[in-house]
Amino acid sequence: VGASVAPVLAAVFRWVDSRAVFAYWAIAAADLLLVFAGVAIPAVENPRLTAAPPVHPQGEYVELAAEKRDIDWLAVALCGASVLFAGVCEAAVAFWLFSYSTLQLRLSAAAAGTVNTVFFVSFTATRFACGWLVRRVGAA
Repeated sequence: VGASVAPVLAAVFRWVDSRAVFAYWAIAAADLLLVFAGVAIPAVENPRLTAAPPVHPQGEYVELAAEKRDIDWLAVALCGASVLFAGVCEAAVAFWLFSYSTLQLRLSAAAAGTVNTVFFVSFTATRFACGWLVRRVGAA
């Protein structure tokens, strides 16, 4: 989706004749849409767990009362805020690092591209390392 939307988004930004600040707003809007979609989509129980009622040791079926859980809106807001913050931080470096390297640090385009590549390689490696760590240690 991002690869197909990116050229249209770039054309709109060029048409507006502005800096990358609109890109931050676009990413923030996309993150907020994901949060709203996550809240709007109702959760369903795992069908494997609800397929058959539990059986008592003597062979009788036991009816369990399903507990009603309230939505923890603070947790939803914190999760959405962290996703938004991570997206904005990543986008800030993605949009800013090359320009900063060439305009302020006066690096060549090849050197600035190398700096950008090193950032994204280390960023992706950190994501993989965190995934490995969670599988090894367990979720918080």
